[in-house]
Amino acid sequence: MTRGRSKFKDNSSIIRGITTFRPETSSLTRLVSLKLGGITLYCEDEIILHRAVNIVREATKDALKSHLMLPRFLIIKFVVEKIGVTIEDRFFGAILGMMLRLGDVTSIPCLTKNNKIRRIYIHSSNISLFGEKLHAVEILLKKKGELNIATVRNICFPDHGWGTWTSSQQMLQHLAYMGKAVLKDEATFVWPEKVESAIRPRV
Repeated sequence: MTRGRSKFKDNSSIIRGITTFRPETSSLTRLVSLKLGGITLYCEDEIILHRAVNIVREATKDALKSHLMLPRFLIIKFVVEKIGVTIEDRFFGAILGMMLRLGDVTSIPCLTKNNKIRRIYIHSSNISLFGEKLHAVEILLKKKGELNIATVRNICFPDHGWGTWTSSQQMLQHLAYMGKAVLKDEATFVWPEKVESAIRPRV
């Protein structure tokens, strides 16, 4: 973890100069802003503002490139560990939104057991690998009729590394969002009958 933080530790103080709420300007000789989507970032110095944006963007990119997929709260966790300072949630949201618009990151919807949509995020460099793994899971689910999380992990993440159980679950949840899987119990998904009926040739 120390090696990962080395290129960010000297810049952590820069982050503290950024706010997403317009500060009182009476005591400031200069105030600059940068609008990213629906969020505006404020700072007393334009150079610091853009450096802060780049620091968080690079830390976010590093976190996502190091993992096949991550939910938002874990991206923030890894970013904070890298830069060594807590950041405003809205500040991070502005950077993540910018990366989504630029195509650096892709958002993948997942359907939870409570029929809620949760999103995971994938770096553009990992999209192809994610697609390959997802396709393999879909084919196997269709063939077997049902799959559990452990089987998906054995296929997609045989090293059983950190976070791979959750990633395997999220792949099945994404298939559920697309209507290609149905939750059977806490750890098992089945191939939906409606999909089978739709693709079965008529006689």
